[in-house]
Amino acid sequence: MMQLLHNVPRVLFFTNKVPRTWQRPNNLTLADGVKRYPNARLVDWYAQSATHPEWFERDGIHLRPAGASVYAHLITMAMQ
Repeated sequence: MMQLLHNVPRVLFFTNKVPRTWQRPNNLTLADGVKRYPNARLVDWYAQSATHPEWFERDGIHLRPAGASVYAHLITMAMQ
């Protein structure tokens, strides 16, 4: 993916917050991968949301309005 996006000034990757077995390995892969590209940024959604179950629907994946607002704010801050 980054080969295609090498000319993009800033590429954001978000860690996962999902009740799935692949959450941690995926987040570790993302954290390792962004280190290789100067235009890549990691937004740690997991760290921001792990202690806020109220931001998620019952499935633990889909966001409620409060969670969506925080997620949007993280995007905005990462783009500055």
